[in-house]
Amino acid sequence: MKTNKPIVIILEGVTTTGKTTVFNNLRRFSEENNLNWVFVSEKETIISIIDSTNQDSNNEHFLNLFEEVFNKKADVYVFDRLHFSSIFKTKATIDDLKSVEDKLSEFESYIFMMYVPKKKLKKQIIESMNYRNIDWSKYLLEKVGGKKEDVVKLYTDRQDKVLKLLKKSNLDVRIFNTSDQNFVKPTREIINQLGFKIIV
Repeated sequence: MKTNKPIVIILEGVTTTGKTTVFNNLRRFSEENNLNWVFVSEKETIISIIDSTNQDSNNEHFLNLFEEVFNKKADVYVFDRLHFSSIFKTKATIDDLKSVEDKLSEFESYIFMMYVPKKKLKKQIIESMNYRNIDWSKYLLEKVGGKKEDVVKLYTDRQDKVLKLLKKSNLDVRIFNTSDQNFVKPTREIINQLGFKIIV
């Protein structure tokens, strides 16, 4: 840890990259060690605005969420997705995200992006549609017109957009290649980044 400020962890990553698994791993670590951490699920962060085309409205949602979450006075706040997941329909630039980034800059904030190279990501998404929730796969196919190839393109394009925009963020950004699907590794690295020792 660099400061005495509360820490904000933002986990980003498209489907199959391990973002939610890492989120759950961190939650388990916090619970097992009785830590004063607050976890904010994607249901709270992004799901309610997932189809929004207005970035100003999205930003207002995040700022209101921050007011509620940061009032809980935790040592660490962990968000499952946040403002970089709100750009796909708004086509926002980094300048459009300034109010959110400015608020996060008041804390010791990190963005951890789970990333899988495009070729591997394509394969993972196709495979995941065979074993994940049937309603999830059906929803995705309906969203893009019924073709698996279009689902793959949707997510690979989203990953590319987030990666490009992250380069312009004022926050501390770390990229994890999770193509080996060893999601314990990024979990450990995040915990170590926070200054905790993991005993094996």
